[in-house]
Amino acid sequence: MWKHRKWIASDADIGDFDLVARNTDNEFIPLTRLNCDEESEMLGLWMSPAGNNKKMISSLRLAAVNWAAKLLYPLPALTLTEKECTSIMAPAIRAALPKAGISSCISSVVRHAPTHSLGLEFPNLYTAMGTARTSFLLEHCWQKAPTGQLLQVAIENHVLDVGLFDFIWDNTHFASYSRWCSHHSWIYNICAFNNQKEIVLSLQHAQLHPKRCHDRALMELASEFVNTTSELKAFNRVRMLHNVVSLADITSANGKNST
Repeated sequence: MWKHRKWIASDADIGDFDLVARNTDNEFIPLTRLNCDEESEMLGLWMSPAGNNKKMISSLRLAAVNWAAKLLYPLPALTLTEKECTSIMAPAIRAALPKAGISSCISSVVRHAPTHSLGLEFPNLYTAMGTARTSFLLEHCWQKAPTGQLLQVAIENHVLDVGLFDFIWDNTHFASYSRWCSHHSWIYNICAFNNQKEIVLSLQHAQLHPKRCHDRALMELASEFVNTTSELKAFNRVRMLHNVVSLADITSANGKNST
């Protein structure tokens, strides 16, 4: 449902209707019904339609305490913030560094720096997650695997959301389009991390193009005349609702009148 200018997950009102599935013995078994904000573990990941991360973070914190290898397994699928990653690793840092005779309060710059730079080379979960996502994206798109085809669709959805003619990997435009596009997508989080770390991809994708000479993207023009982020987001929602991208989409053939 649409609430406070954002899409949020909402529980369906379907009464006492039961959900069942047929098992390998050809028997019908009831399925557990969960609210949209209740997280459930699937393939080692805790997730919910509402996008909650509480149980996933709690699970990773426990893994960090035990220093388990499974800590790295879910990273490519996640979009955790740097603060959340720091929270997950905090128990491990407090436990491991004193055992090595090092203060747990040591600067993170020294903690994560490589040993040849006199650092401790302690794993940085946020960096590991960001690089794992990028590596995963490149590998599956290059192999043209089924997952790669789904990722190409996600990339093209992000291109439509951004509404510019350039590649979405161009970091020079990220600061602009991040003001109006959706931030919840996996592809957006890859672009945000790569922009922060100055990583440039050469992965090809379908692009939006001008339809005539001197045509310009509507979002490019809007960013020149609209100052607030909320207005840009509203403009982008209306643009996508009417399936328009460029100035040529809303003007007459001679470009003098709007349609």
